[in-house]
Amino acid sequence: MNYSWIMGPFRVQLQDGNLQNVVTTVDWRRVCTQDSHTASCYGQVTCPAPNPDSFVDFAKLTEDQVVGWVEAILGPDLIATYDANLAHQIRSEITPTTAVVNPPWQ
Repeated sequence: MNYSWIMGPFRVQLQDGNLQNVVTTVDWRRVCTQDSHTASCYGQVTCPAPNPDSFVDFAKLTEDQVVGWVEAILGPDLIATYDANLAHQIRSEITPTTAVVNPPWQ
């Protein structure tokens, strides 16, 4: 199974002291794929206040930086829980254990 992130949209504080377009909230989607099967979940994290000494201008942000923020905020245990749930969804799609059926008299 392959796991990936989709980031965005972001909510930004337009002006925070001398800083502009400070990311305050990131919407994220975690995607798991196996062959033609896909499962995903989504959420939102609130970013901590920026450190002016290491602030990166919004236009220069990279996907890897934002993924790093989200992973740090969520933590490895919660990400592992999401991944396990997504893997279960795909396994259930490949080999279903339940079904929805109409009554036999229809």
